[in-house]
Amino acid sequence: MNEEIILHSTTMDDLKQIICEAVKEEIRRSLPAIPTEPTEFLTRKEVCELLHVSSVTLNIWTKKGIVNGYKFNSRIRYRRSEIEAVTNQIKPTLNNQ
Repeated sequence: MNEEIILHSTTMDDLKQIICEAVKEEIRRSLPAIPTEPTEFLTRKEVCELLHVSSVTLNIWTKKGIVNGYKFNSRIRYRRSEIEAVTNQIKPTLNNQ
């Protein structure tokens, strides 16, 4: 590879600014889009109450992938938006019975 070396005088502050902008741009390109709204997480108890199911049923649904659980330390939490989507899917089924 044939690379040219270019000598250019620049101030230390300008060099820092150029490097900072390059790093910011690289981070922006490499990270996935961050949601603008904060995500609300619910406890297992709250989800059971919303879905009108037992904790055993919620556990089974989590294992089957019907609802997604997210582990925070040793606790499982559920995204409110995902639980509301599941609720909308379950309601028509319940109404037909």
